[in-house]
Amino acid sequence: MRIALSDYNPDWPKMFKQEVSIIMQGFPLQDTVVEHVGSTSVAGIKAKPVIDIMVGVPSLPEDLTGVIDHLKIFGYQYMERYNLVIPERRFFQKDQNEIRTHQIHLTSFYSDFWDKLLFFRNLLREDAETRQLYEELKLHLAERSWNSVNDYASAKNEFIEDIDRRRKALKVNKQSKFPQH
Repeated sequence: MRIALSDYNPDWPKMFKQEVSIIMQGFPLQDTVVEHVGSTSVAGIKAKPVIDIMVGVPSLPEDLTGVIDHLKIFGYQYMERYNLVIPERRFFQKDQNEIRTHQIHLTSFYSDFWDKLLFFRNLLREDAETRQLYEELKLHLAERSWNSVNDYASAKNEFIEDIDRRRKALKVNKQSKFPQH
């Protein structure tokens, strides 16, 4: 399968806000923080036209029945098999006519996963060189044929993990500036 990347669509942020306004009405968890992540949240970069929504809560609940039932009303399917891949996240996807349109990443806003996605998004938004390198990688990978979208996503991991090592180094450096008590 080929990965279809689209030119940046200035409507993606609006589509994010519209979807959030719908799914968060009556959301069964309290104290949520919602962020637009993924390439559709970065102006000017080519992306798969899938809106990534990250919903942060203080801690992931043991029982997700209420969340699963709530999101099912809006066409989301809980993808439990990914719990082992990223234990800090619960993943939901929404397809229309067998084409994925939205993804929800439910996680704790105290988690490393939360920090990692926001750092990566913010770096892409702020650093033109990193944004260009990432887009070039995505375009190069999109030329190949893949068994699944997951294989394509995995092929980007080295680049993303490089960025994450920078985040972790910055975190350590910030902590080391303060005396330990």
